[in-house]
Amino acid sequence: MSIDQHVARDRLIAHAGGEVEGIRYTNSLDALLNSSNYFDLIEVDVVLGRDGPLIAHDGLEKNYLLDRKFSSVTTSEFSSAKYLNRFKTTSLCELCTSQAFSDVRFVLDIKGDTEEYRQTLDAVIASIAGLQWEDRIILQFYCIEDLRYAMNLGCKYFIATLWKNFHEPFGPLAKKFITDAFSEAQEKIVGISLHMKHLKRVEFDLNHTGIAFLLGYDRTIYLHGHDEQSDSLRAVRKGFGLYSHKPVQLSSGGLPSCLI
Repeated sequence: MSIDQHVARDRLIAHAGGEVEGIRYTNSLDALLNSSNYFDLIEVDVVLGRDGPLIAHDGLEKNYLLDRKFSSVTTSEFSSAKYLNRFKTTSLCELCTSQAFSDVRFVLDIKGDTEEYRQTLDAVIASIAGLQWEDRIILQFYCIEDLRYAMNLGCKYFIATLWKNFHEPFGPLAKKFITDAFSEAQEKIVGISLHMKHLKRVEFDLNHTGIAFLLGYDRTIYLHGHDEQSDSLRAVRKGFGLYSHKPVQLSSGGLPSCLI
């Protein structure tokens, strides 16, 4: 299945590994195995550990019963930790080699500012070198400099992310970011990420100048932060994609009957 087919399918990305036993943001092996039954695209959060990348959401050290920051935790220590003492951790190496994920592509949300982002990305690439990861990884990027840096490391697919560095995602700075990104990597950018609150602010109006500008690039716009099912349904009916915690059952009309 091509990268375009993966991104188009149901317009859904399993958020932070997806939900497992009613719990979100675990980024755990348990969650990813569950999500692999329903999603072609799974997002995981990546932080920099003491000697390599860790698949975890920043700031959740206590959920792994750790008494120090992730930056002081080795990959070996993290491999034996469990989220809430229940769910197994995993690694990018495991995800890229396990047969259970052979049909899955992973969206990486690398945490940290530009310097930490690049250090973490360096560690990511080193950890999966030789594993033919290039067609398996889709990288979220937050500034044009990070896009350029990632392309130089061999990353092939990207999602341009507007909800982190731009207080006004429809303003001139955000517009320049998107324009520059597509000018340099149009064939590599498979989606754009936007926060639901910004779509709600313009009342889901596809003719709003900011939304129309983004839609002009003919890429799926994936929405973060959708906590109301009514908002999610409205967004999907308008053609948007979603970062979703739970699998979706499609109704006979081709629209999700449940989302979050």
